Amino acid sequence: MGEGGVGITLQICSFTAPTKIISGVDARKTVGTEVKSLGGKVVFISTDKGIVNAGLLVDILESLSKESLAYVVFDEVETNPAIDIVEKGLQVYRNEECDILLAVGGGSAMDTAKAIGIMVNNPGPIGTYAGVDKYPCAPPNIVSVPTAAGTGAEILSTAVITDRVRNCKISVSGAGQSPRVAIVDPLMLQTLPAAIAAATGMVTLTHAIEGYVSLGSSELTDLLNFKGVQLAAKYLRRFVANRRDLEAATGMQMACLYAALGSSNSGLGNVYAMANSLDGHFNILHGIACAVLLPAVMEFNTMACPDKFIEIAGCFGENVSGLPAPEASLKAAVAVRKLVKDIGLPAGLREMEITEKQIVQMSRDAIGSGIYKTNPRETNLMDMIKLYRESI
Repeated sequence: MGEGGVGITLQICSFTAPTKIISGVDARKTVGTEVKSLGGKVVFISTDKGIVNAGLLVDILESLSKESLAYVVFDEVETNPAIDIVEKGLQVYRNEECDILLAVGGGSAMDTAKAIGIMVNNPGPIGTYAGVDKYPCAPPNIVSVPTAAGTGAEILSTAVITDRVRNCKISVSGAGQSPRVAIVDPLMLQTLPAAIAAATGMVTLTHAIEGYVSLGSSELTDLLNFKGVQLAAKYLRRFVANRRDLEAATGMQMACLYAALGSSNSGLGNVYAMANSLDGHFNILHGIACAVLLPAVMEFNTMACPDKFIEIAGCFGENVSGLPAPEASLKAAVAVRKLVKDIGLPAGLREMEITEKQIVQMSRDAIGSGIYKTNPRETNLMDMIKLYRESI
């Protein structure tokens, strides 16, 4: 194991990073130029009313107008977007004869845009294309402008849509689905509520940690995911305290990008499988689900890769000097529990009175998703049930 947790192996690795990234203060003002360069003429904007009311579209719409681009604003995106929202947006896209998608918001706006894009050129309900590369025709081009630092959806190929009938999440991924351009501007984060900054930050940290310890990790993904852990450990508290702190905002945006690039190539683990199931059943913020589940899963995984968890503990300033490896590795989970408390997120969900029957069903859904397969420690249904019990 080398410095920063990166060792050299001779394994065959694959790495994909299809999105052009433009970052920095006022980067949002380049939207019009980038959309026009992709051949867009009528822009479908996927966003929510909070973004509109906060005035975050003003400079973006001005940039589009400067390039003589027409646009329609679809501001009905919701947290954990459901199939009906996708279908409604698709109808607007077709009625307005749009030819390019612009997602402005958090992961929900990105997921909605990607799902609409799939449906533009492919018949049938979105659930038809659950999985990887299930749709035959590529979607239109997408440009993304994130207003949070969380999932990294601005550069990822996956859309996650909620099926309210079955109380589950549908994950659709495939070629051409990643945004062609991601425009990352720290000024877009200034109006983010502290609670949302905390929740989205925990998604970033979960990506980074799970990606770093994943069975699918490589030298390149380790570099990216470990840097994501370092930046989140350094800046998340500070960013939650003041979203107008441009250094902290930029630090969290970079943590998000590093973790998204790394974990999308390494794979994730139990937390993500369980969090998707939890917020699919109860419609809670994905970041809260991650915050509740991450410490217990970290403890569960320490015996599989103690050295990596010791390095994670070091990112948070935990003193592990002189401790045996098993004890030192557990300090990582201790540090994350402290962080969750400091940024005001819940340590459990007892007030929701989740039943044993629901825990069993969520565990089955988590296993069924397959996401857990790159978890560093082998996990079965009973393990999932126990982890849910310990966490919530």
